[in-house]
Amino acid sequence: MFTEAFHYSPAEAARLNEYFWLTNLGVLVITGLVSDRLQTRKPIAIFGGILAALLMAWWIPRFGSELPRSTMVMVASLMGCFLAIAYVPWAAQFSETLEDVSPALQATGWAFFGLVARAWVAISAPLSLYVAVHYGWGEWVKVALGGMIIYIVAMAFSRGHATVEEPAHAAPAPDRATAG
Repeated sequence: MFTEAFHYSPAEAARLNEYFWLTNLGVLVITGLVSDRLQTRKPIAIFGGILAALLMAWWIPRFGSELPRSTMVMVASLMGCFLAIAYVPWAAQFSETLEDVSPALQATGWAFFGLVARAWVAISAPLSLYVAVHYGWGEWVKVALGGMIIYIVAMAFSRGHATVEEPAHAAPAPDRATAG
């Protein structure tokens, strides 16, 4: 994408990807800590999704033109950051939902997620290349923007983690003197 749409050399494109992944990894850890500390999932995931969608909406019209390296470093870094903010709370919520159903479902649920993720890569990788070759990378990012909007809506309507209720206080035992 960086070489074809923005005319960077393969080495420069690799460095831009490096910024994406380094920022993504750092923000994954920070977001996980914040999300766990606050015990908040949905608002953080939706916030990250909205930020990513806004960045994509800003970026799409710029495809095909040369952007300064500093701008592309910022775009790659922010995209890595925003996607991490959107993903980590979702993963925690997914895990908590599995636990709510049955703790024994953890392995099966994550295995199913892995299957779906790999199936999506098997479908989307050739599809993205087809769209990029015939219509341009900007069009593929429009598809990704549509997917992000679906994600935001789905997160807004997801049930989230069930809150753990405090056990009800037992009713006091009747006094023997007054019970008789």
